[in-house]
Amino acid sequence: MGAYMADAVKKSLKDPVTYKYLKSVKQGAATTVYAVLSKEWKVKGGRFLSDCLEQKPLPDDKPWKSTAHGDGYTPRAFSLEAVDMEDDLEGGKL
Repeated sequence: MGAYMADAVKKSLKDPVTYKYLKSVKQGAATTVYAVLSKEWKVKGGRFLSDCLEQKPLPDDKPWKSTAHGDGYTPRAFSLEAVDMEDDLEGGKL
């Protein structure tokens, strides 16, 4: 995968502070596997999970910042307009 990373990203991975927040492949997959196999999430959908926990919206004044309780999400995560825009980007319309 490193062959496809920009030099700035490769450099940031060597930073001890950045490295502290990285996950292994198993750690990165844990939330997805949990959501797929858990009885709790078998009947739930349309939620944002991170680190095997349901996340809450981020504060409006700091939509870019993780909280002490997890990552959180911005309303854009559930916006149909945002989905349409991403489709346009992929299709080369924007």
